[in-house]
Amino acid sequence: MTETNSSIQIKGLRDGLLVSLDDAPWEEQRTIFLAQVDSQTAFFKGARLALDVASQVLHVNDLVDLRDQLSERGIFLWAIISESPTTEKTAQLLGLATRISKPRPEESRQFSAAGSGEDDA
Repeated sequence: MTETNSSIQIKGLRDGLLVSLDDAPWEEQRTIFLAQVDSQTAFFKGARLALDVASQVLHVNDLVDLRDQLSERGIFLWAIISESPTTEKTAQLLGLATRISKPRPEESRQFSAAGSGEDDA
């Protein structure tokens, strides 16, 4: 495989993994990401995955294809994060989350300012 300019960033979240792609063409991004998954099967096996596709415009067939390919590898795609309204709407149609909670360490230190918000839903 030839080296490309695209970059993939992986971060651990409380809810699983966040994989961030850049704005390179979607097919290139998908191929590189799946190759990385295949080269690190033990790391990804059983993972809950949120995918940040930046401003990529993805349609139903793009997301269904990716979800199926990840599922075949034992990976659960649960969220698509995108700057594109089309991609966001498509993800929602497929039952995928379009927002994820990002931990904010500074908030945990300001518990006294939070008041009595201890009601768990």
